[in-house]
Amino acid sequence: MNARIKQLWIDALRSGEYEQTINLFRLKPIDGSKICYCATGVLMNLYEKEVGEIKNWNTVPLELIEWAELPLIAEIKHGDLGDIIELNDEKQKSFAEIADFIEEFF
Repeated sequence: MNARIKQLWIDALRSGEYEQTINLFRLKPIDGSKICYCATGVLMNLYEKEVGEIKNWNTVPLELIEWAELPLIAEIKHGDLGDIIELNDEKQKSFAEIADFIEEFF
């Protein structure tokens, strides 16, 4: 993974700026309350801030994977987005715990 983007992602997850949700990359409440993101959604939001709008939030764009230089399949020591989705949605780990995982395995 690109070292600069990795650090941006870790910092964003630890910042307290993002509300966490599960099973969706981004949740935009109808009532106008704060938008919530899953851990992967935070990375998608960072991509939007640096590169441009993501039109379809139902899938991770290939352009984002290329931008972040993410592995498509886990390498020996490294994780992949599937691990992040599992930690966020299935294991319901906090953003801080997910940031620790990214720091160690990406």
